[in-house]
Amino acid sequence: MSNTTSGYAKVIITNSENEEFVNTIVDFYSKYECISQKFISPKMEKDVYKMTIEVQGEHGQWSDKKKNQYGSVDDYVYIVDVFVVDEMLSDVSGDNNNPVLKGY
Repeated sequence: MSNTTSGYAKVIITNSENEEFVNTIVDFYSKYECISQKFISPKMEKDVYKMTIEVQGEHGQWSDKKKNQYGSVDDYVYIVDVFVVDEMLSDVSGDNNNPVLKGY
């Protein structure tokens, strides 16, 4: 979830060998409260992965020429759901590219 109190989070994904696969910063700020996708990883080989989400304690702010302040007022990071695409199913047309999403 995003809103005016949201900040930055670091997303780290490691594999079963504890090798870092992803290390990126995600901005959770939104002027209006909403629930939306914030991050999607690159395609991953079958393995056991660990995802760590670290609140950075920072948030974006900016101002206009009149020095009016805009942006977040806090550093919160809200995680509503995480989905993992872990198998493919055929649909009626025989297309094998329909992922199955599982919420965790």
